[in-house]
Amino acid sequence: MATISSDRILDDDLIVEILSWLPVTSLGRFRCVSKTWKFLISDTCLVKLHLSRNPQLLLMLRREHEKQCFMASFFSVSSLIQNPVPTFRDSIGHSPKCRRILFGSCNGLLSTHDSVSTDESEEHWVNFWNPVTKISSRPSPSLRLSYDTGLTYHKNFAYNTDFLYRKNFGFGYDDRRDSYKVVIILFHTGQRRTSVWVYCMGDVCWRRTMINYSTFHSFDSNGHFLNGTVNWLGFFSEESRMKLRILSYDLNNDTCRYLSVPELPCKNLTRILSEF
Repeated sequence: MATISSDRILDDDLIVEILSWLPVTSLGRFRCVSKTWKFLISDTCLVKLHLSRNPQLLLMLRREHEKQCFMASFFSVSSLIQNPVPTFRDSIGHSPKCRRILFGSCNGLLSTHDSVSTDESEEHWVNFWNPVTKISSRPSPSLRLSYDTGLTYHKNFAYNTDFLYRKNFGFGYDDRRDSYKVVIILFHTGQRRTSVWVYCMGDVCWRRTMINYSTFHSFDSNGHFLNGTVNWLGFFSEESRMKLRILSYDLNNDTCRYLSVPELPCKNLTRILSEF
């Protein structure tokens, strides 16, 4: 009787090729097959290959009055065209802490924001969560904003504080660095000053990339990721006039610019920015 060899029948390259065509929910289950499969499924090469071959949309369903704060499920574009009101079958639930806020998604990865406030200051940090593997990152270093005036030192950075802050969050992918970034647009109401803080996944601190004395009022506190940029639609103060503009932050170059918006015949604005 012939004996079966203990050597692997398939090499890793062929396993990766097969796994890249499977549904994302199956990949989550196959992580338990072996340590080798768990490593292969978590590898960035397979993640990118799977994304290119499975152009699906991740839809979120918020539940305000239930223990499950939101649900996530993947749908193909063709299925959504046939059924614009899909049923969340085999969905992935998550019950974050009550203060945690979901503010962005990119390539199936979700970003959440936590904060805590005292009479003297407020602190902000972010997490990254994969709803398929149910793996969540460690909290980022905290960004501390003091309500006092003066210089406040905190961990790896110093910050010249003001009175109150208006915050706009954004999340996207930097293909040059092959990493994910969180962008916070801070408007200082005391000095009427705007600054930009950036956190790159895995970094030990937040970086301030720019500061100017312009005023920008965004319609939506959450930015929209589009072709390597995070964008907010709102009003920009220019020569004592408020003009409709798009604030666009380039994740590759860490630069920011204002884009003009064509005049629309209708009064109601449709705020849709999405990935091509």
